[in-house]
Amino acid sequence: MKSFSKYPFALIALLTVFTSTWYAKTTWSNPVVSPSADDRINVAAAANGGVAVASTTLDDQNFPASAVIDGDRKGLSWGAGGGWADNTPGAFPDTVDVEFADVYAIDEIDVVTVQDTWWNPVEPTDTMTFFNNGITGFELQYFDGRNWLPIPGGSVTGNGKVLRKFTFSPVVAEKVRIQINAGRSTYSMLVELEAYGVPAEAPSPSPTPTPSPLPTPSGDIDAAFAERDIFFDVNNNIGFGTAEPIFNDDGTTGAFVGKWFAIDSKLPGSAAYLGLGGNTNVNDRVGALNFYNLAMGGADHRTAAIFSFNGSKLGTGTLDFFTSPNFIGPVRRMQIAPTGEIGINHAAAAGTMLQVMGRTADASTNALGVLNASDHPLLTVRNDGQVSVGQPGQGIVLKSPNGQVCRKLTIDDAGNLVLKVMATCP
Repeated sequence: MKSFSKYPFALIALLTVFTSTWYAKTTWSNPVVSPSADDRINVAAAANGGVAVASTTLDDQNFPASAVIDGDRKGLSWGAGGGWADNTPGAFPDTVDVEFADVYAIDEIDVVTVQDTWWNPVEPTDTMTFFNNGITGFELQYFDGRNWLPIPGGSVTGNGKVLRKFTFSPVVAEKVRIQINAGRSTYSMLVELEAYGVPAEAPSPSPTPTPSPLPTPSGDIDAAFAERDIFFDVNNNIGFGTAEPIFNDDGTTGAFVGKWFAIDSKLPGSAAYLGLGGNTNVNDRVGALNFYNLAMGGADHRTAAIFSFNGSKLGTGTLDFFTSPNFIGPVRRMQIAPTGEIGINHAAAAGTMLQVMGRTADASTNALGVLNASDHPLLTVRNDGQVSVGQPGQGIVLKSPNGQVCRKLTIDDAGNLVLKVMATCP
């Protein structure tokens, strides 16, 4: 029997995942208490540690988000710090979040929007209505430490009240949010957002379960691995499903390409396998992902491959994508140069632009072809520079500098050039 210590640390970690059946999980309980009327405070207020953040702000000086937690329900000095307005006119929703200084059990949220007589406001009441600028649709939410949840009864449409009060069974929250969905103005306008409650009871952790000990390996380790289709060679390279975990480009065993990780079936030559590896030379690093099919036959069994050829420093090499259309072996289909140039069916090189050697049009023209769903060419750029528009009735669209006027140049059956005015620009 082989010594267990000879296997790599990566495998030991893998075995730990396979054999471990326990996990430690701490559950925190947050009992919800009923706030006493004497103890309740506006936990959203800046004076009590609240911090307001808005999705956008029209003006940080004149319409700051902090204005909605300053304790002023009237909205004094509206337009000069008396309330908040968003900076996306005509676009809803908009949001304002208020984070508390601690975790609180809250049972009431009050929402105050702008009054019609904003230049001479009074203390708002439950019956005060607006007609001009207030918010008409909104949703209230609270954050429980993991998720944003709806406040019971806090979804409103068709609102016409300046002041709205929402009471509900206590919930434990770290912060609250108002999402404004509609308003009489193109802007979302909010004067005050209040949340009333008391500190939540301190959470108490539940007992941490004692982990079950890991089993001590015993018996024939290699036999146990083989039963699970895990194999090693003499160099401790690992293969899943194959007794020969190292593969070269031609599918034979060997090690000159570095360490490989392979996946195969139990019957050699009957299924595909995956190879991960590369050259381990410091100055010629190669990262490779190979997809093989041993049933193909031929000199090279790769059906597809991705290679990353790096120089002495990471990011200085190229990224190549190969496919094998037949038994001739892998053919480079796309290459990305270290400077970002891309070549398709052609090697890219630093300083070049996108190169496409055509395979979707007449291959003898080395053309770039854009095809429709029926594989008919819509646009062809030939190797000699000739550009063809292949769809009857189509042509070249010319757009004016301001982008508002477009004309299309076409040809009729008599061979005449026709310039057509387009109703709209594409």
